[in-house]
Amino acid sequence: MKAYRKITFFVIIFILIFSFAYADSYNLLDERYFLVRNSYEIINDGINDVHKLNIRVLAGSGGDSAYQKNYDFDIYPFPSSLFTDDWGNTYATINVETLKPGQKIKVVVEREILNGGISFDKSIYGLKADYSEFLRDPFNSKYVLHAEKIESNNPGIRAKALELASTGTVVEKAKKIYDFVNLHIKYDTDPRFANKGALSGFITGRGVCDEYATLFTALCRAAGIPSRVVEGYWLEDEVKENQWTDVSDKRHA
Repeated sequence: MKAYRKITFFVIIFILIFSFAYADSYNLLDERYFLVRNSYEIINDGINDVHKLNIRVLAGSGGDSAYQKNYDFDIYPFPSSLFTDDWGNTYATINVETLKPGQKIKVVVEREILNGGISFDKSIYGLKADYSEFLRDPFNSKYVLHAEKIESNNPGIRAKALELASTGTVVEKAKKIYDFVNLHIKYDTDPRFANKGALSGFITGRGVCDEYATLFTALCRAAGIPSRVVEGYWLEDEVKENQWTDVSDKRHA
């Protein structure tokens, strides 16, 4: 049995750093509503009936950010249950009693979001962020711990993080880490290097958006800066170049 996922946007990885920037330190640009549609097809390509099939799909994230707000979502067929994990990702389960050979079922998830650009004022570089209170909550400890493909406990990554983040404010430290990752990794879609995670990108200096994002996150966590990886969608025709960000398809991390 095969499962196909159809999406109309390019998938990118980007970073959300928990910072204590004040609301007046950034401006929102060109806010617009978008309808994001994910379509999945599950096909029984075997010779026997498949019974009691439980299909679980990602329904989206409930976490709003400064530049994006979630308004509504619909799922077809109607799910039997919804589950939200510790990261705020919501999954829907659709139960199928029987799927006969050659039969397929289509699952569609539609989400309405308000999204816009964000421009930070340079004053955020001087902010003195203190994460001690944030990290007292056991729920938040995961943002500084190692995880799959985010090997922040690796001795080499820890040493590099301490070297890069030895001085400066939190934002300045994060910028040093960002600059290092951007220069250290060469974009390479070779399967030997692509989508292998932080440690692979650190050792080989090669990879794709996954390596840019996970290595940046691993170094931030090793430096004590709470951070996480967020997956999103890139609308190719909507990306606009500016003097701050290189938005070529090889720098979308």
